[in-house]
Amino acid sequence: MVIGADRDTHKRGCGLEHLTKEKIEWCSNDNKQAIQNFVVLGDSKGEALFFGLSRESHSNESWMLIGPVNLLPGHTESLTKLAMERITTDPAIKTVVLHSALRSLTPLNQTTGLIDYPVTPEKITSWVDAYSNAIQTLEKSGKRVVFVIDNPTLPDPSSCISGDMTPFAWLNKLIYRNVNPHCTVQYTDHIKGTAPYQTFLKQLQAANPSLLVFDPLQQLCDIPKNSCTYAENRIFLYSYGDHISDYAGSKIARELLPLIRKQK
Repeated sequence: MVIGADRDTHKRGCGLEHLTKEKIEWCSNDNKQAIQNFVVLGDSKGEALFFGLSRESHSNESWMLIGPVNLLPGHTESLTKLAMERITTDPAIKTVVLHSALRSLTPLNQTTGLIDYPVTPEKITSWVDAYSNAIQTLEKSGKRVVFVIDNPTLPDPSSCISGDMTPFAWLNKLIYRNVNPHCTVQYTDHIKGTAPYQTFLKQLQAANPSLLVFDPLQQLCDIPKNSCTYAENRIFLYSYGDHISDYAGSKIARELLPLIRKQK
């Protein structure tokens, strides 16, 4: 369930730490180069992805992380403004990866991780408008922009492990730990249960033709078997909560980085 095993090789600093009194929870860089040319902008999901992108990048591809940033109005507005100014005015930065949790847009069912609240078309339009405004601002400053779709919101993987809880067979019969049934979800159920988010993604891509939208579900789900779960070949895909592990982060990065390098 490890995430950020190489965290100690990274360095605190994103060019904002002296500009605001707000807490910048994630303001770091991978310490590969003196100047970073890639940025992840988002929340804790962005942090989880940042480790994989940095780890799998070439030695001349250096990454920075800024967050927590929520691009919707009324959320982290002062930090978002500073982050956007920091990025748009830095000619060294070539690519910006936007990655945030689905729950930053709308509440999720705490048990299933799916959207079971009404989401109006007007609400979806407001999401598209907010993100499009940021994307177009970044693109006008010469940056290439990538939007990484959120992973399935599964339970904490520690609840997905079954087995004996004591060294006593008679006692284990009473308190044997069963797997949380929500640790596996059908891929089709995930898509159906996040329908407003899927609509948002389609509209966002249509409104921003140059945007690279990357779907990591190919790396996290067995789509032919219609299954999304917490592990692959007995290796955890998730770390704490519904955040991807280092293993999954590297797996995703190896597919995403070649696409980033091809962006023009």
